[in-house]
Amino acid sequence: MVGTSIIVLTFNRKNLLKETLDSILAQTCRDFELIVVDNCSTDGTESLVKSCSDGRIRYFANQNNGIISVNLNYGISQARGEYIAICDDDDLWLPTKLEKQVEILKTHPEIDIVSTNCINFDEKGEHRVFVTKKRKSPYLSQAEILIRNIIAQSAVLFRKSALDGISGPFSISKDYFTCEDFEFWLRFLSNKKAYFIEEVLVKYRTHGGVYRTIGIPNLMISKKIVDDLRKQKYVSNKNYALFLARYYFVYFALLTGLYSLKSKLLYLSPV
Repeated sequence: MVGTSIIVLTFNRKNLLKETLDSILAQTCRDFELIVVDNCSTDGTESLVKSCSDGRIRYFANQNNGIISVNLNYGISQARGEYIAICDDDDLWLPTKLEKQVEILKTHPEIDIVSTNCINFDEKGEHRVFVTKKRKSPYLSQAEILIRNIIAQSAVLFRKSALDGISGPFSISKDYFTCEDFEFWLRFLSNKKAYFIEEVLVKYRTHGGVYRTIGIPNLMISKKIVDDLRKQKYVSNKNYALFLARYYFVYFALLTGLYSLKSKLLYLSPV
């Protein structure tokens, strides 16, 4: 068994993908396999990946029919590692990202998932760090994620064994489109412990080629997810009340045009 299985999903992003793969292959922790799941790209992605001489790379072409989680779950099904990491095909890892996360999981058997701080960047340079306020504790709870999700998909490392008994693992419901990871973190953290590394170890790329729901549509999807998970007993009544308080506060800020208030809420560390 290899140490870590790193899963990269891609579709027609050959130029960005090359930079992402290079950042992963430059990790100081060398014990990993790199699983690239390609949604049948037409831009030469397959040739690019197969031209890499590193034997740790495994390439798969798989059609997801517009549901990203299909290929994420496919990649996880192919994983042979003790740990699972995910990296979007346009994000970058700093060299010690994997090493520092693996060390946490090895020395903290009670922890099942580790995330790290990130910084936004685009063609103009680096911008906002996800979490700027000093946290009181490195441990991360479901309640915190319900108030403000600071777990970026490209920043996680979790034990593969922790997936036992979790269906999916990532939902393929179209109702959760663009928020599938949020739904998974909530289910995962309903009975498992998480650790957050405050150091910036991931560069999160923002660009026009990324489709994300924002504003009120994003809030509506989030509420659908939390409502469903509450019915399934993954979210307690106490945590649901916390979520609703945040939800209506942000909804009002968006509805009334108080974007500065909304921004302050979203980027204030909930500790």
